Amino acid sequence: MKKRSAVILVLILIIALLTASGCAGNPATSPSISPSISASPSPSETASPSPSPSPSPSPSPSPSPTPSEEPSPSPSDGFDPMLDDGLGQLRLGMSEDDVMAAMGPPDETSEPALWEADGEYHKTWRYYSENLVVDLSSDGTTYTIFSLFVQGTSSLETTRGIAIGSTEAEVLAAYDDVYNAEQSELFSAIVLGSMYGGTVIYTMDGLVYSIFIGPSAE
Repeated sequence: MKKRSAVILVLILIIALLTASGCAGNPATSPSISPSISASPSPSETASPSPSPSPSPSPSPSPSPTPSEEPSPSPSDGFDPMLDDGLGQLRLGMSEDDVMAAMGPPDETSEPALWEADGEYHKTWRYYSENLVVDLSSDGTTYTIFSLFVQGTSSLETTRGIAIGSTEAEVLAAYDDVYNAEQSELFSAIVLGSMYGGTVIYTMDGLVYSIFIGPSAE
């Protein structure tokens, strides 16, 4: 009995020694705490500010044009050879009665004839003493002066004092404001206004020998 007790005591001692030896050789390691890596917060996407619309520029009002000073009227303003020129008391557009009052009965008349150019009837009255031919036209109602023509010896003057025998220089001085240089050269005459409506004066040796007032061309 004593022998068994001794054996058990020896075993307990051996186990105790072994246990102590194991504890000394392998000290318990305290658990290392791994530092927790704090996740960097992912940068939030910054919203680009939507561009504010630029205000449309309001159109600046156009400046009102400053009225320019009106030019002083030239001598030709208001003067139209077709309307204002004439021979003696006669003017284009006058009636037969007006012609009779100014010149008396004609020395010769022609029968009315239809002109294809204007679709009107025309007739002429001639006054021998003044070498004057008056052409009258009608649209079917009344006759009025369509044109005036004088050639040769005559006392009749235009409204600006030009007559048979006047010089070319006098004509140009009197009608300088309505002188048509281009048509004058083209038709070899002094054209005042236009060949399509005006006064046409023919000269020879620098002197007036015929005057026509009215439309000379179509």
